[in-house]
Amino acid sequence: MAAKPQDWTGLLYRIHPNRLAALHAQGIESIPDIPEDFKLPEKQALALDCLASGEIWVSEDLADALRALGPPAYYMDFETMAPGIPAYVGTRPYETVPSQFSVHYIDEDGVLTHTAYLAEGDVHPGREFAEELIAAMDRTDVPVVVYNESFELGVLGALCEMFPDLAEDLGAIMKNVVDLLPVVRDHVCHPGFITKRSLDAGTYSIKNVLPALVPSMSYADLDGVAEGGEASRVFAAIVHGVYTGREADDYRQQLLDYCEQDTLAMVEIQKVLLTLCGSGGPAA
Repeated sequence: MAAKPQDWTGLLYRIHPNRLAALHAQGIESIPDIPEDFKLPEKQALALDCLASGEIWVSEDLADALRALGPPAYYMDFETMAPGIPAYVGTRPYETVPSQFSVHYIDEDGVLTHTAYLAEGDVHPGREFAEELIAAMDRTDVPVVVYNESFELGVLGALCEMFPDLAEDLGAIMKNVVDLLPVVRDHVCHPGFITKRSLDAGTYSIKNVLPALVPSMSYADLDGVAEGGEASRVFAAIVHGVYTGREADDYRQQLLDYCEQDTLAMVEIQKVLLTLCGSGGPAA
């Protein structure tokens, strides 16, 4: 990648290798140099237009898509671990164990509050995680905004099976889940999405989208833990006693900061999207 331009054609969202090879054969390495008669799928054509113009594309349907997200609304994110060496009796190698969550809430007046949970790690945190989450989300009449819903829904579904007595309350949360990722993917194209950063994070991942839409926020600014796989590894290391004392305390704070950033990122991204479609938004 070192020799590739910042606007390299390979950065186009899900570009097929055959198309990339065809462009390379014509000596075209930069997206803005792609000729008008070169056929591209819609999302890749939008990216070309964005980079060429330097302007953000916003779909006419963005305002409609945002209505399902509130406010008022909860913003929810989980972290898990899946250690190869089971940490708890009765668990399998690589079994997913929920370890922490972050929940932001915006009320009708735009007031933002935050609730966090991080397991101690000495016992299986599943039940405590579930109970704390239910307590943190006592309203069942507002959206629960997540980014890439399959992950959170999978964790909640597993908790329902583990704790049938909590399934009704957990199910109420699941019923209200609304995914912010496809709202961004289907309704916005920003020149800042198409960077070398997207090769690692993914074009529409929250880590790639956030610094483009909200320049004042970036995962690069976090101290220490700044990625989900790293969060999983660090918590597992705490559980297994690799980190203890002050070192463990420092890592626990990094975990809390990282998870909180995920939900605050959703809040801020939604604000920007509301501004882009002219809907305004609550000042939290």
